[in-house]
Amino acid sequence: MIIASAAVLLAGFVLLRRHTAALPGLILATFFLVFGLTGASMWNWSRDVNGAGLPAEIVAGEGISSAGATIFATAALGAALGSFVVAGLRERVSFARLRDSLAGGSIAALAQVVSGISLMLWMVGQGPSFLRRDVYLQTDGSAFLLTAASLLGPLIGIAAFVISAFGKSRPTRLAGLILAITWWALTVSVGTRLAVGFTLAALVVAGIRVALRPTLARVSFSLVGVAVLAYVNLATFAVTLIARGSPHGLLRIGSLFRNAAVPAPFGLESWVMPLKWFVSSVSSAFPLTEQSALNAPPRWVLIANVNPLPSSLLNIDAFSHERLWPYFWVPLGFIGEVFGAFGPVGLAALFALVTASAGLGAALLQRRNLDVGVLLVLTITVAAGFLSIQYPSRSAGRVISFVMFGPILALILLWISRFFRLPNSERSRHGGIRRTQRSLH
Repeated sequence: MIIASAAVLLAGFVLLRRHTAALPGLILATFFLVFGLTGASMWNWSRDVNGAGLPAEIVAGEGISSAGATIFATAALGAALGSFVVAGLRERVSFARLRDSLAGGSIAALAQVVSGISLMLWMVGQGPSFLRRDVYLQTDGSAFLLTAASLLGPLIGIAAFVISAFGKSRPTRLAGLILAITWWALTVSVGTRLAVGFTLAALVVAGIRVALRPTLARVSFSLVGVAVLAYVNLATFAVTLIARGSPHGLLRIGSLFRNAAVPAPFGLESWVMPLKWFVSSVSSAFPLTEQSALNAPPRWVLIANVNPLPSSLLNIDAFSHERLWPYFWVPLGFIGEVFGAFGPVGLAALFALVTASAGLGAALLQRRNLDVGVLLVLTITVAAGFLSIQYPSRSAGRVISFVMFGPILALILLWISRFFRLPNSERSRHGGIRRTQRSLH
């Protein structure tokens, strides 16, 4: 299966790499395939530190014929095939236009407004206890908003930070940075691993900005920045683990970072344990996928959970059916669940549908010259893939449902863009002349 998915993915890159609609499938298939080849080795190296909650005695099967590798290769094959489904759409990737769209201040301003609203909803959902907590997951806010914003809110915050980082205006970039730091401080103080997403996003942004203008000074400065961000990333992840077993909260964030388990900035030997924590937290998805396929819940549970609505609204039980008993604190992984419940054909068909829908949505947005929407689709698709290997159907299904309804969301975004003067959104089909300019003649 690994060989078959690799061959289809290679053919996709050769034939479709310039097709906008094919990008979601090619990117997601690459992610699944790489993890399928490396995940077992990473887990077996780092499992002794128990950084993921999965018992260390669970060993991942290595080799391209292992159960985990087969499952991830099946998902990769489906995602790659989804690229061919929408290959006939004529839109081509234009990174120059995308960069110009991101450089406009209106896109960043809109992203920051949405991120700010999401942040307020997240805080109301958490309740005042996010300032001081003695018990992990202790909340006293709105249960509805907690369910709605606990996952999507930080993802929106990360996307807004990335968009703002490429703005031409320094105040725009500064505002985006301040908002991202606020998100990071709040998420790390309550012990959620989503806090690491902001530090990883900063690493990606730094790399892209250097690649766009690779001067000696920028490269030298970026190497220092990468080292600093790498430390902050490990320290952040260590704090999220510490917060789960000790008093935490925003007002205690300083004491959390002073904990002896947090690596020292200049003591590289102290980085090894947090690095293993981080690697095991991600790579635990490999053996968990194998276990999830063997302990899959009933099909109706998975079907009911793939929707964007909050669990409290639908009265969904997100606990009983999707736990790795007797390790009840370990939730199952979505990809393994689907493989166990629907078989390889069902798993491949699901991700073919996901990437084809995402590609169609991206093409619709680019067709109307709303290029930044392509980046949004790609970001959500990658997030859906990561959640699919880490979380059960209730968490992953909410984001996947957004991707599957990508064309509808694209049309909604196009309608919303009419009320904002977004870059390129008002260009006509006649030589790129704006309607406002044509009306003067």
